[in-house]
Amino acid sequence: MLTFHIFQDINTGDNFECTLGDDTSTKVTYARSSKTVKSNGGAFSEVFNTTTYTTKVSIHNKHQFAITDLIVRDVIPTCEDKRAKIILRKPVGLADAKDSESIDLKNDGLRVGWEKLVDGKGGEKEGKFEWKWKVGSGAKVNLEAEWEIKVPGEFPWVEAH
Repeated sequence: MLTFHIFQDINTGDNFECTLGDDTSTKVTYARSSKTVKSNGGAFSEVFNTTTYTTKVSIHNKHQFAITDLIVRDVIPTCEDKRAKIILRKPVGLADAKDSESIDLKNDGLRVGWEKLVDGKGGEKEGKFEWKWKVGSGAKVNLEAEWEIKVPGEFPWVEAH
């Protein structure tokens, strides 16, 4: 039996669903939150808006076997405009790491690092990083990233994908 499916064009920013095979024994959750604080300017200081973003990824392995070589990729925003400053707070040590360097988070083999550059793209330059670990049978891992974006009060900050 031969089957085929005609896909419509998918434009940048469009949503689509693609099932690569459900694994009901592995539960993955992702949550992202943000909080903005506006500073009070004085006679000799500038007003700044600081937005703190937090992402939390949780993986629960309900299998009877370990998931080895698990890689979870995430990205923090980057900005070429010198008026904006992005400060990576978590995972600890990643901000000081070099491209392709892996940091041991001292949590039973959990590692994090900037993804490898491919043709000069990816890695720290584009804010792309990855967690590497193995999740034992019945185990759960929680991954957390946190960064701040500090911009002058009148500067309109828009996150683009």
